[in-house]
Parts: sequence; C-alpha cells; structure tokens
Amino acid sequence: MDSELQPNEPITKRPPVCRRRYANSSAWRQRSKSLDQTKNDRRSRRRYEIHLPVQYRVSQRSSVPITGTGMTCDLSTGGLGFRCRRTLPVGAHIELSIEWPASYGEGVAMELQVTGFVIRAEGNRVGVRVNSHRFRLLPSEDQPYRASA
Repeated sequence: MDSELQPNEPITKRPPVCRRRYANSSAWRQRSKSLDQTKNDRRSRRRYEIHLPVQYRVSQRSSVPITGTGMTCDLSTGGLGFRCRRTLPVGAHIELSIEWPASYGEGVAMELQVTGFVIRAEGNRVGVRVNSHRFRLLPSEDQPYRASA
C-alpha cells in the first residue's frame, strides 16, 4: 500500500519511466538528442534540410528588381534558407521558384512558388519569412531536362 497515493497527499516522487524499449539503444540517444536540439530552437515550425535549385526575384520600391539563382539549404511552411551569389537587401519582398524533386501523375514536373520577405542576409546565406506558397505544374515545354541513368 505504500506505493499508492492517498487522497490529498502531495506527490513527492515521480512515477518510474519505462525505458526498457529504448534502453542502451541508439533510438533513445537519438530521441534525447533531438529533444535537446528543439529546446534551444525558437522556430515554431519544423525545418527540413533539403538542397534544391531556386530562382529568385527581389523587388523594392523605386529600384530595379534583382534576379538570380541559388540553392536551398532548409525549408518549412514558415520560412526557408538558401544560398546565392549576392547579398540581398533585408526587408525586401522576394518571389522564389523552387524546382520540386517529385513529379505529378505521368511525370509532369512541379515547382514550388513562394513569396515572402528577406529577414536575414549574411554573406551569401539568405533567410526568408514565407507569406504564401503553392505548387505549380510545369507545361511540357517548361520542364527541365533531367538525366536518367
């Protein structure tokens, strides 16, 4: 009866945690590691490390639009990071077209179109806050040629 709590009795002990499933396994270490990483991360949405070709167009008031290409580093529904050859102005509106690796139906290529604002630019690394995103099917004449092995 000592192990059962009585009504109105303060809880002084934590119940035992069942670690048998994870004991001495890499799964337990990996789970603990990922929890520690998320404690320090302030992002509200999960980021995925993915490297895809991107084309961008940056526009600011009373200036010529800046266009270029780059490669994504990570992305989520709330933001993305990518690398490009020039430093982009922070606060500027940006439109991105990301070549999506999956195809639709009978091999129809897709791209992810994203709009947002540049929130960070450190050297050639750019951080973007995403306002909207959508997938677009590419017509057959716009589809990039892909190598097959």
